[in-house]
Order: sequence, then structure tokens, then C-alpha cells
Amino acid sequence: MVDTVEAELVNDEPSNGRRPGRQDDKNDEEEYIIEPFYTNKLFLTVTVVIVIILSIVAYGYVGSHVKEILINEVQTNGDDDGINVKFWVIMSQWDRANGNADIFIYYDNQVTYSGTVPVSNDQGLAEVKYQEFIMGNGEYVFRVEMDGVSKERTFNLANDLQWFLIEDGTITVTEPTSDDKLEEGYSLKIFFQPTYGNAENERSSYPKLATVDYYIQRDGGEEQLISTVQIGNQVTIEPVEYAYTTSGNYTVWVTVENFFCRSDSPYINVKITEKVIGDININPVATIASPSTSAQTGDTRTYSSDSDPTDGQITKYWWTVQRMDENGDVITDDIIAEGFEKKFSYTFTDDDVGDIYISLVVWGDYPIDYESPDGSKIEYDMDSVQVRVTAKLF
Repeated sequence: MVDTVEAELVNDEPSNGRRPGRQDDKNDEEEYIIEPFYTNKLFLTVTVVIVIILSIVAYGYVGSHVKEILINEVQTNGDDDGINVKFWVIMSQWDRANGNADIFIYYDNQVTYSGTVPVSNDQGLAEVKYQEFIMGNGEYVFRVEMDGVSKERTFNLANDLQWFLIEDGTITVTEPTSDDKLEEGYSLKIFFQPTYGNAENERSSYPKLATVDYYIQRDGGEEQLISTVQIGNQVTIEPVEYAYTTSGNYTVWVTVENFFCRSDSPYINVKITEKVIGDININPVATIASPSTSAQTGDTRTYSSDSDPTDGQITKYWWTVQRMDENGDVITDDIIAEGFEKKFSYTFTDDDVGDIYISLVVWGDYPIDYESPDGSKIEYDMDSVQVRVTAKLF
């Protein structure tokens, strides 16, 4: 029995040949604790790496984005033919904004310009020519878009840029008087006053640059360009003069080309309201044909009219004799013949000795500068011939 028990005890010894005891139990506990420690450290390391990678990816999609856009006031650029606008792109994080921004300009809720502007280190500068976006007078909207964020700023041609497109105007024509007679005819003065849209005070308004063409047409015939004037930065426009030599019904108008606007603007070419000048006539031209300039007392001379009615008809002839004193002043002015006679015969008397004047006045049929006793106005012209009269010796 004793041998059997000893054999069982021997078989329970550990494989390392050591008997179990306090020290062996302690080593067994250390081995049990160390294995889970190494396993948890690896897990933590992998977890940290994954978190870092996810943070980097998330920052690329979420952390770096446009937060806000700021727009400066609209300014005219250096060569004064367009606008420039500075703007800033603010990011949600500490990095700089770089890339392209989309630019739009609106007029009357319609896009009149679109383009892209580079953005570098948060800043962008948009430069747009007037001819690329101007459609008319009034308010415009400037818009910047980048990465889904947008900002707008309004500006007005009148308030910000201080000029206007010419939308319409008035024409005034001064009819000629005898003082306006020129060698080539009579002078009309054509005054043009532009009308500007949305102008609070048109007396202080002016176009940026416009070309005004003045036209005239007689009796529905051929149109004639009589003057071209460029205006800009001015309020008063000097009148245009036109010398006409033929009577008729004249129509005067102007066309305005507003230079600083788009080619499809309704104001790129504006025809201003026409002004009809009714029945402009030319005074007749009085001429005494081949007059005799010398005579003796008792002689009879016949004088004939070779006058030109110009544009209508001569309604009356006046033949007068004017006697002069020694100082050349008129002492008598007798109407010898009045009516429709183109010829006039006169016999010189002793009272005519010296220098006298035979004068012809012809009257036309259109009122300009002479008012007759009955209140009507008629046009006229006069021609005179100086006659040296001597006494006849018997």
C-alpha cells in the first residue's frame, strides 16, 4: 500500500522537475498577466493610427472649406473704362484660400456678365470692362461664388460711377432771321439736350462717352449727315449750325451711340425724337439787270428786274428813287412804282443832278423778318444801283 501512494505522488510532479512551492506559484501568475498586456498595447497602437488617418481624411473634406466672402466697394480702374472689385475669401481653418472664384454681374435680374477670377492667398481682383456688362442706367449686382459660398454687392452707375447712358433727349431748332444770312444760305441752329435715365439731377449729369450724329432731311428726300459730335463728362452741348439754300419741309434728328455699353444694349444706338421744321423758305434775291449808271437830265432809262425767287415766287416789286445830299445822306426816298412790274422806267429831272440811287425791293411769300402794317410777315431783298446824273447842256 505504501508503494502505491508514493507512485501517485511522483506522477503529480511538474514536468520541469521542480517541486511545486510558493516561488513557482508566483512565476505562474506573472506569466498569466504578461500575455494580455502585450495584446492591449498593439490594439491601442492600431487604434491611434486609424484615428489619425481618419482625422486627416476628415480635415480634407470638412476642416478646410470657405467660410465667408467679403467684397470691397466697386471702383473704376486706371484707364477708366471699366470697374474693378477686390474681394477676400475667408477659410474656416488657418490655411489660405487659393483657386478660382466665379464672378457674375446682374442687371434687372438678368446676368449680363460671367467669368472666373483667380484667388491667391485669400485675395481676388475682378476687372470687367463696361462694354462687357452695361445694359442701361440703374442698379447692378456684383456676385462672387467659391466652393458653394457666395456674396453680393450692389452698385449704381449714377451713385457710384457718376455718369449715365443717354436714353432720350429733346431737339430745339432756332429759325433764321435776316441776321443769320450767310454767303451759302441761311443758318439753322440745332440744340440737343440729352435725357438720362434715373438721374436725380440732370443738370449735373453727363454721359461717359457718346457720339451724336445730326441729320437733316428735306421733303422726305435723301438723309444728310450734317455733323458728328463726341460728348463726354459735360452737361452743356454746343448747338450745331446748318446753312440751307433750298426751301422746303425739313426734318432734323439725332442718333446717339453710347460707347460704354454692351452691343445688345437698347441704348447702344438711340434715335432722338424728330423735330419737324415746317416750310423753311429762302428770301428772294433782288437783282437789277444791266443797269445804266449815268444819265443827263431829261433822259429816260428803263431798269429791269433779274431777281431770283429762290424757292417760291416774288409777290411784289418796289422801285424807289433815293436822292442824297452832299454828305451822302438820303434826303428823299420816293416809291415810284409798286406792284408786279419787273420793269421800271424813269425820267431824270433837275432835282436828280448828282448821285441818286435806283433801288429794287422784291418780296417773297414766306414770313421771316419783316412785318407789314396788317401784321403779316413777309421776306424781302433789295438791290440798288448808283446813277450819276448831270445837267443837259443846250
